[in-house]
Amino acid sequence: MKRFSKYIITKIFIHVLVLVGSFILMNTRFGFTSSGDVIKVACGGGTIDILENIKEEFEKRTNKKLEIVPVGPILGTWELYNKRVNAGFFALPFDVLLQLLEEEGMIIDNPDVFNYIVLGQTSTKVIVNQDNMVSRLSKEDLKKIFLGLEKNWKSFGWEDVPIEVVVAKQMKGINAIFSQKILDGFPINPKNRIDVEYPDDVLEEVEKRKGAIGLAIADPKEYKIKVVESPEIKREIIFLTVGQISSDIKILLDLLSKAK
Repeated sequence: MKRFSKYIITKIFIHVLVLVGSFILMNTRFGFTSSGDVIKVACGGGTIDILENIKEEFEKRTNKKLEIVPVGPILGTWELYNKRVNAGFFALPFDVLLQLLEEEGMIIDNPDVFNYIVLGQTSTKVIVNQDNMVSRLSKEDLKKIFLGLEKNWKSFGWEDVPIEVVVAKQMKGINAIFSQKILDGFPINPKNRIDVEYPDDVLEEVEKRKGAIGLAIADPKEYKIKVVESPEIKREIIFLTVGQISSDIKILLDLLSKAK
């Protein structure tokens, strides 16, 4: 019983450290202070480029600076909830965001404070090394690979090459949706798993490892890798605010809704 209590206390302590550390990082790195001349928008992979594309037009129309805060959907939503940014722009469904926040110990007592608008959809890509001759993988194939039930590409009609599944820690939302839609709720957890930190790290590892496979948030044009045909893995692109929507945010929302 003492050992269990010690485990619980340690786990709570770790969550507190994560939250405090995140707050310090956000305030020191991005300067989260209240300013009417700056509109701060938290974002993640898949939405940063869209914000960059409309930044100049927004600043011209509002005479205010648009500060793009690329901290990812989980921390970004938490900062929005605590009113340290003005809005959030993420390529993840709102219900998945709330689930991930809870898993991280960031409890949203009243989710109804959020206003969220779905602006579109994007897709997750399944990628392999460019030398891989496999061009199509079914849902059952992906389940066998990402659950570690098949460990060699010869099972899929290619060479005798060990499969290496590359997984990014900073793609929790993408991985969660993939688990829901493709793995029937089971987590990505094969023994032949290679953990990396960021989405770009997945691209780099798949490029250099002959037997590698992973998930990408966009078409990886600048890397020597291949997108395989697979079941469509769609996810929503959402715009989040808290409280009353200001005139500046309405202009931003209008620009984003027209952006491609």
